[in-house]
Amino acid sequence: GLSSAPLGMVANISSQPFRGLNLPSQRADTNQGNFLPGLFNYSSYAMAKILGANFTALRLGLNVQTAHHRPSLEILRGYIDKLGPDAEPGVLLCMWDTLQPGEHGHGDGRVNNVTEMGAAWKVAAAAFAGTRIKFEIFN
Repeated sequence: GLSSAPLGMVANISSQPFRGLNLPSQRADTNQGNFLPGLFNYSSYAMAKILGANFTALRLGLNVQTAHHRPSLEILRGYIDKLGPDAEPGVLLCMWDTLQPGEHGHGDGRVNNVTEMGAAWKVAAAAFAGTRIKFEIFN
């Protein structure tokens, strides 16, 4: 662990300027927009501006429906590829719950269908193979 590392190494690690940016779907507001049913929309984030602002990490989201939509995965993969393989800490991909009839706000905090979510993660993992992406299993 860090407690056993030489002091110089600890100072070097702590001085790394990680700058992260949460990129929510652009189809609704950032409060509950990612919980609404339907495809996530990531069509207009300007990666040149994001990189120009020296961000080294992105948090991207998807839901079960978006994970099965190849064009959406290609857009997300484009953001990951543009950030580059040397970015630290890199990209975190989050699976969001989808509101069911009668649910409001951020839902009930439970996976709607474990089988469907597992299948969605399998597709997403294949789409991002070869990257250093990290997964947030359920938000």
